[in-house]
Amino acid sequence: MAEYNQKYFKILVVDDDRSFLNLVEKILSSEKTDYMLFPEMGELKGKYYRNNSSNRSLRSFDVATCRQGGEAVDAVKRSLKENRPFSVAFIDIRMPPGPDGVWTSEQIRVLDSDIEIVIITGYSDYHPQEIVRRVPPAHKLLYINKPLHRHEIVQFAFALSLKWHTEVELRKVYEKLENLEPSRRSFRF
Repeated sequence: MAEYNQKYFKILVVDDDRSFLNLVEKILSSEKTDYMLFPEMGELKGKYYRNNSSNRSLRSFDVATCRQGGEAVDAVKRSLKENRPFSVAFIDIRMPPGPDGVWTSEQIRVLDSDIEIVIITGYSDYHPQEIVRRVPPAHKLLYINKPLHRHEIVQFAFALSLKWHTEVELRKVYEKLENLEPSRRSFRF
């Protein structure tokens, strides 16, 4: 299970187009991200970093970029080993000459079942239903077409990172409840 033990969410962007990688990294790494549109992010930071006077200068995202699928799989392995998992991965489908984004997504999903995956493409050889079949579960997979607008990238990153964080926190609470003695459990499902 993933743990939230970082000052910002880790985002993975996988695309063979260097200009797209640079654009997404610039957008998500900016300290000028409009938190007014995403008050939950400010509240979350406040909850975990109340006593940190440098709160306002914290970036929301730590962005890692990869140009090929194998490189992305290795990045996910490293992040899990360091106990700093990615919350969201934006993955292009076509990345010649290496494996495609569907293969990459399958490998990443095996490594980290918690990660939110966003398949992005200008053109795909796959029907979206085929992608969902190969990279389940459907509620942790989105499929969108390029070109993306700056606000779409930010919205997906924020919304999916917050979803990821909430699921991690709920799983922790559930595990604590499961470990209580049966006589101390006061809940019914």
